[in-house]
Amino acid sequence: TICASGSADLTVRVWDCDSLSCIHHLDGAHAKEVSGVSMSRASRGVVVSVDKEGRIAIWDHVSNTVKKLSALNTAATCVRCSSSSSSTLAAVGYQNGIVVIVDTAAGAVVQKLVGHDGEVHAVDW
Repeated sequence: TICASGSADLTVRVWDCDSLSCIHHLDGAHAKEVSGVSMSRASRGVVVSVDKEGRIAIWDHVSNTVKKLSALNTAATCVRCSSSSSSTLAAVGYQNGIVVIVDTAAGAVVQKLVGHDGEVHAVDW
């Protein structure tokens, strides 16, 4: 069993929960503290992370490749990959109340959802 974490130290880590060890480490993808991480159910090895600068990192820790996006010029507050094993979409919430839908396979924003009057604290599928 593995899990992912993001930190104020600007890093994202993938952990092996059985051996209690860090098995992969992403450094340099974020300029400000990481505010959310989510693991893809559709793409084995893909972790999506967001930071307080608004940057989105789509990291395949198996191949060690990273796609970086800046969808909005405000802090990203949360992220959640689709719960479907066939969907490569992720939802990202922002401080300005916007939710952005990202295609993690393409590394592109596919939709912006506008409607909240305040900061988005959680997203889910």
